[in-house]
Amino acid sequence: MKSRNLLILLLVMSLVLVGGLSGCSQPSDEGEESAQGEDTDKVYTMKLANITTEDNPLNVGYRYLAEQLEEKTNGRIILNIYPNGQMSGSDREQAEMVQNNIIQITSSPSYTVAGLNDELKEFNIYDFPYLFKSDKEIHNFSDGEIGSKMNEKLLNKTGIRAYGAFPIGWVKVSTNKEPIESPENLAGLNIRSTASVFYQETLRAWGANPTPIAYGEAFTALQQGTVDGMMTVSSLYVSDRFYEVQKYMAAVDPFGIIHYPIVNNEWYQSLPENLQNTFDECMYEYVSFMRELETEAEAESLDILREKGMVVNEYNEEQMKAFAEPVTSIWQENAHLVGGEDFLNSVIDDLE
Repeated sequence: MKSRNLLILLLVMSLVLVGGLSGCSQPSDEGEESAQGEDTDKVYTMKLANITTEDNPLNVGYRYLAEQLEEKTNGRIILNIYPNGQMSGSDREQAEMVQNNIIQITSSPSYTVAGLNDELKEFNIYDFPYLFKSDKEIHNFSDGEIGSKMNEKLLNKTGIRAYGAFPIGWVKVSTNKEPIESPENLAGLNIRSTASVFYQETLRAWGANPTPIAYGEAFTALQQGTVDGMMTVSSLYVSDRFYEVQKYMAAVDPFGIIHYPIVNNEWYQSLPENLQNTFDECMYEYVSFMRELETEAEAESLDILREKGMVVNEYNEEQMKAFAEPVTSIWQENAHLVGGEDFLNSVIDDLE
């Protein structure tokens, strides 16, 4: 009898032990998703819209980013690019589409970012004529303490994440009238401008009439004579073939067009932490790539424009004063457009 009871006891213990072991091993049978709380096969897609041509340096950079994301996430983040205004007609529209998660990423001019919220005026700082003097100054400023605080404010006010800024070139002025030797050659001409107060005030200081026109309409406006000239960076003159409708260019360089890569934060937060880290790494690499690419494009573009038949005037330090001196009053007169004199002075101090 005792041996029978002992046999039953051993049998029960064996069953309990087997059940316990099988219970412990059950999560591995269900796969990695159950063990880690993440579906490691899930693919996250992004849409990127822009208004430039496919061979523009911006699109070259977007393709580089797409390749990096796909490679470094093993195909789990896919970036779909829509160039040539397929999804939008302006930088402002694209920025608002990112904010509303219609698209998840683009790069946006700093003045467009400033227009997304009344409390983001600091982003207008890049448009103060002759405040920043080089690509390096812009890179260091946007990556520094003041620039980082600006990015935090953008995130809090709009739900948009921003990464390091880069110039897509320095602004030139062109016309079809005559070579631009000094501001006098611009007097009375209608020059296509952005909506930026600083672009318009700079042109007025030179005696021109600023005429805001959407970038996508600029070529036709020049072709039809609606305006006498335009104001943008030299790389865009090349990629968008403005040399076909403009003859004379002045390398006045009062400011660059500064682009910020911007990402919808709701989409970003939907990524698991490991993919967020990889995404950030890819974005930092992309920014470095763009900074180098755009600096090279700026250097090459003037030579290309000359080959295409444009007359390009560059100036020595003394000649440049004729363009810089008329705009010196713009800083203090418009300090309120970047949040006040305290912020403006803090930037000036930071650049010294």
